Amino acid sequence: MYIGITLTLTAKETSYSLIDLLTGADIALQFGPAESYADELTIQSASDNTGAIRIGDSLLSTSRCGIELPIGGDSKTYRGHRSIYLRDKYLMAAQDGEKVNVEINRY
Repeated sequence: MYIGITLTLTAKETSYSLIDLLTGADIALQFGPAESYADELTIQSASDNTGAIRIGDSLLSTSRCGIELPIGGDSKTYRGHRSIYLRDKYLMAAQDGEKVNVEINRY
């Protein structure tokens, strides 16, 4: 399975579930228990973003995050055989309307 998609984080400083963003952007994307795991996940801040993108868990906030992508074009890749649980990933933008490019691979 391969998914490549651009997602928009509409409101700044709002925590968005990655799964909710994915299914909201494309109704054909369904994530049952088995599909919620991936071997590789890459999240890239779109090159024209003006603010930081934060990545974290369900407690993601402006003062608590796991990773911060400070400028457009920065990315984070997670790898592990069926060990990346997509439902645990949350995203937040420092500015309204920022975009992230997401790639998901399951081999």
